[in-house]
Amino acid sequence: MSNAAFKESYSPVAFSATGQALCVSSSVISSISSGLVMNFILRSQSKLKRPYHSIMFSMSVWDIISSLAMASSTLLMPADVRMVYPFQGKAYGTVTSCEAQGFIILFGSAMTIGSNMLLNAYYVITILFKVREEKFQKYFMLPASVVLIVFHLAVVFQFYLNDQFNPTPYYPYCFMGAYPHDCNIDLDSEGDCIRGGISQSTENQLILIVLWCLLGGIVVLLLSMAGVIVAVFKAEREMISHGSLPKDGEKIGKNSELSSLRRSSDTKRTVLRQAVMYVGAFFLTWGWSLVSIV
Repeated sequence: MSNAAFKESYSPVAFSATGQALCVSSSVISSISSGLVMNFILRSQSKLKRPYHSIMFSMSVWDIISSLAMASSTLLMPADVRMVYPFQGKAYGTVTSCEAQGFIILFGSAMTIGSNMLLNAYYVITILFKVREEKFQKYFMLPASVVLIVFHLAVVFQFYLNDQFNPTPYYPYCFMGAYPHDCNIDLDSEGDCIRGGISQSTENQLILIVLWCLLGGIVVLLLSMAGVIVAVFKAEREMISHGSLPKDGEKIGKNSELSSLRRSSDTKRTVLRQAVMYVGAFFLTWGWSLVSIV
């Protein structure tokens, strides 16, 4: 590939010091934020006894793990990476360290998304279907957590076994792709790949796996948010059926049925706002990756 073709094909942002600084700073901020969430949970009275806290704690742990791997940026790339890509950051790693970085980022990010899906399932099951938290934790959360770990490990190992964790021209850290990125683009030949030289059909299959996982996450998030919206409207209808909705600031008896419905409605509205923010965070985090893959 000529130097001119290289510049036209790949965005220079990942190679620049600015792009790498943004990656490091955003990863560090994400890690600190997740650390604060974990600290808040551990200092609370219920700690990890509630399913909500357990899921949020798990999500924060996986976010910290993947974010710290991203924060290491080009440091873990093979020391000779500049012979292929013009990264401005220093590289002191090896093939093994690059594989470890890509593996941790992909698996940690997948588990973060999985925890997000589990959190939204918690909202729907406990609020819409009114399942008690103890039952949710025993019969759904624990089995679902095991399934998520096993499934994501199986998916990530497919990339590892095909040598697909390498420096890429789209991210300032090791991630999915052959090395160089487009070395196996011609038919079913491996071309001039240094690593990850697989057939185009195999590469397409791996990409489809990622796409299906992302689309599955999107579907679960949207369906769960729809379920929470339904729960909110049901609560509003119940309040209306008992008379009329009280105006803001209007005093009602603490032990009255209307008061109980009002508290239930307020709780569900809060959950709805949280669900919307989680869905927004999902698209902000993975939207560009989804577009890049497509």
